[in-house]
Amino acid sequence: MRTRCVSANRRTLLAAGAAEMRAAPSPPELLLWQALTNRKLGVSFRRQVPLTGYICDFVCASRRLVVEVDGAHHGPPEALMRGAMSACVGSATVCSDGLDRAVVALVVETLAA
Repeated sequence: MRTRCVSANRRTLLAAGAAEMRAAPSPPELLLWQALTNRKLGVSFRRQVPLTGYICDFVCASRRLVVEVDGAHHGPPEALMRGAMSACVGSATVCSDGLDRAVVALVVETLAA
């Protein structure tokens, strides 16, 4: 059974926002997507996924992994929301203020765990 954490109206707004974000990704998001797309790490990722009232940058549903990049523009309330979202879906979260090889390595390490 799926739990509804947000109203239908909010879900519609989140879906529209996610579509806009997929159409215009930030440079770090675009680079990470190139590393994650087409099952390059052996699992499927989706990008800009509305989840529990928040738009996650990348989600690997099969491994319950959420990846957030360029998080510097998120203030403390957003960080709290990410923590609550992680607890709600029981996922691991990888957060970064930018993109470098260490981020991809951390994603690979988390997937291997």
